[in-house]
Order: sequence, then structure tokens, then C-alpha cells
Amino acid sequence: MASDLIETASGLAGVAIHEAAHCLAACLLGGRAEAASLDLLRITGEATFVPPPRGADHGLTAICGSVAQARFAGFPQWRALVSPTDYQSLAKAANSVGIFESAAIEEFGERAAARAHQFLDRHWPQVRMLAAKLLEAGGQLNAQQIESALSTRVAFNLQQGPPRKMAHEVHVRRRSKAILDYDPY
Repeated sequence: MASDLIETASGLAGVAIHEAAHCLAACLLGGRAEAASLDLLRITGEATFVPPPRGADHGLTAICGSVAQARFAGFPQWRALVSPTDYQSLAKAANSVGIFESAAIEEFGERAAARAHQFLDRHWPQVRMLAAKLLEAGGQLNAQQIESALSTRVAFNLQQGPPRKMAHEVHVRRRSKAILDYDPY
């Protein structure tokens, strides 16, 4: 029973990381995050965002959630976690820059994933913070809540380079948040 609870909490934390990464990428690359939500029973989630205007940035935003969730779970391959919705968004981004063939879309996805890894290296603390906010809010954040959460933590990173680890972490009682606090990187 306890191991099931830990697996559920870990799965939910992974989904929160996934949705937070989509939102952060959209916001930092010129788009807008409109909402993030978790289905606590099905352990699924959804991020609603207006994609960045550039096709390559749209591709990064589309795939960033899967790359972040794979990183969080310790999976070496992000493709195992690409949802049909994420793949459709990736294909739409590829189409917006004139890429229509399946093999070329796959190559576009690989380039987007490589950029997503770099993005996450730079912004991992912000992804974790936003995921924690999503969990603390019971799995529902609107555009204003996302913007508020990001405005205090992200603005300084845009000009100062890679983020530093925060001196202290907020301790909460939820197992999902405790799992988020563990960072093997």
C-alpha cells in the first residue's frame, strides 16, 4: 500500500513537472501560458498555452514537457513520455516552418529535444518551483497564477545567466512535493 502511494505521488510529481515545463517554455520564449491542470485520479495533466511565434521555439515548448518528465523520472529517452497531444503540437510547429514529411518532423523533434535539454539545464529550478505551485494549488493554475509564480523567480535569470540553487527549500507535507525536492542533477 505504501509503495503504491509513493508510485502515485511520484507519477503525479512527474506530470506536474511535465506541465510546468510547457508553461515555463511558453512564457520565456514569447508565448503565454493560459492554464495548467492535473487530474489527480488519472495522474494526467494538461497545459494550455499560446505557443511562441517562432516555429523552433514552438517545437521546444511542445516537447519540453516530455523531456522534463523523462529527466525527472531518470529515463534516458524522452520519447517514451511523448503524449499524442505533445506530438501533434510538435508536428504543428514543424509544419509552421515548412516541414511536412514524417522523417523531417522526427528530425525537427530531435533538434527541439536537444534545445529543450539545454533550456531545462538553465531553468530546472523554475520548472520544479512551478510544478510545486501546481501541486500546492490542488492541480489547478490559471494564467494569472502562473505569471505571478514565474515573475518573482524568472525575471532575474533572463539577464544573469544560469540559475543558482535556492539557499533553502520550502518544506511541505505532501509526498508529491517531497519527491520534487529530490534532484539527482
